Amino acid sequence: MERCRFFDEAFASYFESLAVREFRGQQAFADDMEKSRKVFVQWVEAGKQYADTPIAEYGKHELGQLSYTNGGWSLYALHAPMGEDRFLQLTRRLVAESGAVGVDFEDLQRLAEEVAQRKLDSYFRDGFYTAESSRLLIDGVPIERIASRDR
Repeated sequence: MERCRFFDEAFASYFESLAVREFRGQQAFADDMEKSRKVFVQWVEAGKQYADTPIAEYGKHELGQLSYTNGGWSLYALHAPMGEDRFLQLTRRLVAESGAVGVDFEDLQRLAEEVAQRKLDSYFRDGFYTAESSRLLIDGVPIERIASRDR
């Protein structure tokens, strides 16, 4: 089984940004997320493989460090359309159901769809299984457009 640091690092990074929002306000949160975008773009400028590798394959290619940037953005893009209550419900369920065995992207999708009460195939395809999420970050697409795609 390949290592997948996404579920530790992306969530840790994103929840750090949410703490910034809680203590310093919405603008500080937005600034923090843009900083993550810029760091991701710097990685891409250093190596093309960073733009071409889907998040679900970061472990396979030992690119877990990208979970802090693109991973955090992928959670931001999921959180925005789900809303605060449903996103927190999803997080609680992930923690409760992961136990000692952990979760994978299929588990995340299943739980997100149950909580959102709708299919999220396009989001998961673009966000995790293809490099589309990287392209959106590199192109500077605003979160509102990312979150509303195919919803």
